[in-house]
Amino acid sequence: MIKQPLVTIITPTYNHERFIGQCVESVIKQTYQNWEQIIIDDGSTDGTAELVAQFNDERVKYNRQNNLGIWKLGETYNRALNLARGELIAILEGDDYWPPYKLEKQVPTFDGEDVVLSWGMAGFVDENGKIIRVANKSLKKLRTRPGGEIVRKLFLENMVPSSTVMCRKATLLSIGGFTQPESTPYCDYPTWLELSLVGDVELVDEVLGYWRHHGEQVTLGRAYEMSFADSY
Repeated sequence: MIKQPLVTIITPTYNHERFIGQCVESVIKQTYQNWEQIIIDDGSTDGTAELVAQFNDERVKYNRQNNLGIWKLGETYNRALNLARGELIAILEGDDYWPPYKLEKQVPTFDGEDVVLSWGMAGFVDENGKIIRVANKSLKKLRTRPGGEIVRKLFLENMVPSSTVMCRKATLLSIGGFTQPESTPYCDYPTWLELSLVGDVELVDEVLGYWRHHGEQVTLGRAYEMSFADSY
């Protein structure tokens, strides 16, 4: 019998055969163990499903859907959100992975009732997992600023790597779930913006996720832009 998880990890994936194993393994190896992982496979045509099936852990839940593509990412994320049982939602796409302390470090940031979103530094890695750069090294400068400063910065640029994000499920549902404006091939940035307007944002001054930089990813352009930006 699976106990009620505090954290639900949403993992959208598509043809991540080369990476999904490391993704799931990084979750199973977390020092904090009260979680569930909901994998939404957007109709992969490679061996993604077979690799996930090799993990004998009832907390890892695989769901397959017909391919919706990037223009309906919001629907994919919200399908996982509707299945989530945890009070806190974490994001980990199928080609990314976490350090083992990620959840242990981040869950306590929600001890404050007004905190709705938490995130931290990200390590950008290549196809083989070699670190290219660590982004958001200047988080300490933002920690002492009012929440309004962070909101203004978010309006100027997406400085929030999804692999480091955690948010309250109740607040996410209150804004209608994940948001994907028309003609936008992503739903993370608009969602973080909306959340930042309704509650406090907590920043963790540590690497909380590894964002893989490879030629097949939809967000390659944004990953490159973020990894070499100096304005964080």
